[in-house]
Amino acid sequence: MEQALSNHLILEKIMEQFVRSGNTGLKNLRLVSPDWNDAVVSLRDENLVLNVNPDIKPCGAGPFIDPSLYLKMHPKLIRSIHYNLHSCLYPGNLEVFGRFVSQLGDRIEHLSLLISTDLGHILHTFFLTGNLPNLKELVVTIDDKKTHWNNWKAMEQLGVSSPIVTAIVPAKRRLTKIVYNVQFKSAHTTTSTPEQHIFLQQMLNAAPNLEQLEIRDDYFSAPLRRFDYLKRFKFVLTYSTKGDIDVTCFQNLTQFLEKVKVSLEQLELNTSITEVERMKKLKKLDLCEIPGVPLPRVSLVTGAIVTRGNYCWRDVTDLRLCGLECPNLLVILASRFPSLKKLSVTVCDYLAPGKTSFLQMVFHKLATLPGLTHLEVVARFPTRFPKFLDFLDYLAEFWTDTTQEIRVSGSAWNEERKACEENRFYSIISESNVDRFLSLVPSLRRRKLTQFPGLFIGGQEILEFRKDIEFNWRGNAHK
Repeated sequence: MEQALSNHLILEKIMEQFVRSGNTGLKNLRLVSPDWNDAVVSLRDENLVLNVNPDIKPCGAGPFIDPSLYLKMHPKLIRSIHYNLHSCLYPGNLEVFGRFVSQLGDRIEHLSLLISTDLGHILHTFFLTGNLPNLKELVVTIDDKKTHWNNWKAMEQLGVSSPIVTAIVPAKRRLTKIVYNVQFKSAHTTTSTPEQHIFLQQMLNAAPNLEQLEIRDDYFSAPLRRFDYLKRFKFVLTYSTKGDIDVTCFQNLTQFLEKVKVSLEQLELNTSITEVERMKKLKKLDLCEIPGVPLPRVSLVTGAIVTRGNYCWRDVTDLRLCGLECPNLLVILASRFPSLKKLSVTVCDYLAPGKTSFLQMVFHKLATLPGLTHLEVVARFPTRFPKFLDFLDYLAEFWTDTTQEIRVSGSAWNEERKACEENRFYSIISESNVDRFLSLVPSLRRRKLTQFPGLFIGGQEILEFRKDIEFNWRGNAHK
């Protein structure tokens, strides 16, 4: 037994199962033996996060464990910290955390903070005084629901406003990733506050070696400094209940993209931008987080981005589009994305719900992109199986030599949500169509993979054709 426990191959397989399933029992593996403990705490940082003050309703976080107890922990357990800063427990809550950082700050590499809308100045002050020399990743989530934000009434009655701190945050040269996520604001503060913007600006200016930046907010303030190493940028513009959007937000966003165009490799947007120059290192463009607005606006926003200039996206090899209400926009991709290799697209039959050949029509538009090696399409399937066979017949000869993988998922229009959603389809192959179906299999197996997730047909939970695996026909059994 002792020999088995010390076998690293056995332990590796066991840990893989726990990590893959997200099982909280991973921490129990540390109790098996000292070797297992060392192996578990050596996992990637995101698998081990120490929550120093778990959330307890109805108000605030706690109890805060004495920092002296953490000094006895394995150093690797202090690398990733999550902290809940609740306004109703301030300032005592922050003072305890300050002592924690003063003793263990040099071990912290990943810091996740949950705060309420009115505490931007508190965070700013904390980073002015806290010593985090090895900080690599900072995640700030603003959520007035989770923080039970309720002290604005008292502040309003007393005529107290949040102080604005403008001092410069010391440089964090190891900080390479910042995530700033405004998840929910109370009805009292539906727009961003000045102290929030100043804090974010200061943190960005304190990270000269930043490589990844994600922002979700109703405004974008252009950082003052250049980012010569930024590789990934994601910006999700949220809409306040007032519906107002400051036009300077778009100007700031465009100015920022101009600053990072020489280094940016991955860009994710959900809002229009003005003219930008060619981004020679940009390889991936993701436009799938479009706001929850009526569907026609989705294509308007997406179309405004992909048609931006003739040279802006010429080096992009990986493109993701969602929510298109018709496939016409796909035709112009060849001229705007001449280097495109991978495409993922969701197309709704919002304007043509009665067309039985809609899926084939989508692929006909995609035929203008002969250089694709990987293609993923979400669109409505034909309701009658003979029509689906017509599509398979068409697909069998679709870019056989160049396209290595094709995945096609079915979708259905949700009238209540005004959106296309992936949907499962069940179909029975009639005896008269079996021979025709099987005759298409050899052609469909000529590429590396042709897959239909969510299509239950011919005894297959996922209908797929692989070049290196024989197709196993099991009749019409389905769940």
